[in-house]
Amino acid sequence: MNRMQPYVAAALARHYGLRPSALSSGLFEEIEDAAYAAQIGAWYESLPEAGRLARGPLDTLIAPDLLADVRILHGAESLKRFLVLARQGGGCVLAAPLKDGELEIQSASGPGEVSDSILLMLAAAGEPTEPEMNVRLTQPELAALLAWIDLDARAAFVARIAHESRPESFTAEALAEYCAKEASIPDPRWLLPFFLPLLDRSAIPVAPPQAAAALQGLARRGLAEPRGQGWAWTLPGQFLSETFQRRTVLAAIDTAAAAPGGALGRHSACLLRSDQPLWLIDIPPDGDAALAGINILEARKILDALFSPLATAPGRRAAQPATPAYAPPPPSPAYAPAAAPPYAPAQPYAAAPSYPAAVPRPATPPPVPQMPPYAAPPQYAPPAPAAQNLCRNCRQPLPAGAVFCGFCGTRQS
Repeated sequence: MNRMQPYVAAALARHYGLRPSALSSGLFEEIEDAAYAAQIGAWYESLPEAGRLARGPLDTLIAPDLLADVRILHGAESLKRFLVLARQGGGCVLAAPLKDGELEIQSASGPGEVSDSILLMLAAAGEPTEPEMNVRLTQPELAALLAWIDLDARAAFVARIAHESRPESFTAEALAEYCAKEASIPDPRWLLPFFLPLLDRSAIPVAPPQAAAALQGLARRGLAEPRGQGWAWTLPGQFLSETFQRRTVLAAIDTAAAAPGGALGRHSACLLRSDQPLWLIDIPPDGDAALAGINILEARKILDALFSPLATAPGRRAAQPATPAYAPPPPSPAYAPAAAPPYAPAQPYAAAPSYPAAVPRPATPPPVPQMPPYAAPPQYAPPAPAAQNLCRNCRQPLPAGAVFCGFCGTRQS
């Protein structure tokens, strides 16, 4: 397991003559200063072999064909987050963002190893049951469903503490008020905030008319029914709410990859393990979301599909960086454009020999006059260029143009 600052990966890409893919802009910006990149490269090569990545994992980190943002919540407190980077034809690394901005990098034998590790978490409590429920929901309906389950869980807790009766119905106004408040608070202990990075912000019902329309949609799906001045669960809706509240593991996978035609695409899914059922919430880039009960074998197929790249990602254009792949896009009616913008084809360059052969290096640039001579290689990487901006939530430094915080997941625009 190694640690690396993203700017070090950018400098090594320049130093070794590697071209980052369009997906790598979600991790680092390109470095144009060849002298600075050579300085970083010399420091990196001075490290002991155990402190350096092998050439295969380094290539995968710099030019991935697939980038997946994985968040796994155990119970209500333990949250794990890591990135999965994979290349077509082999190569897979895990990169966990740390508080200081470093990436903790670990090599994996392939996407199947990542799927197995998530399945072990989902099956730790025993073989799950497969509820006979399969319903399609629009994004406003899915957001309203998650918010309603959160309100139901809070009301049940208050009723136990205060020894009061549990409310039988909720109004559209209460649902809209909760959505308006929780949409800006990244608290993963509640369903709606946990799902927010996967949803279109414009679909969140923050106004009573929007909430009422979403609740009517849930009624058409057989999950809700009007009762008095508010809305109440039907029997299927109550079963769904109670099993979601008893969740033990909740895994969210947000994947961006290249299609065989070269266009970039995005697909998201969540796997929720309750005390008995296992649920899939599939969120495609366009169209309705799907909520269904599944078994472990189906979960394995879904995970393998989310982590397996189908084609080589296009190279990053020199004119402007690609939008971070795993970050939620700006609010729009759809998850992704109907046709991805054309990317300039990667410029041909001499393929580097496989590790552990010697890596070809560009000509050593003249020494920088401002640098004092060192009797031995420096012990620490030179500092990164000043960050362009800070996360509006956790104040971590972000690269220029980033719309998604790599630490806390907050959208910046």
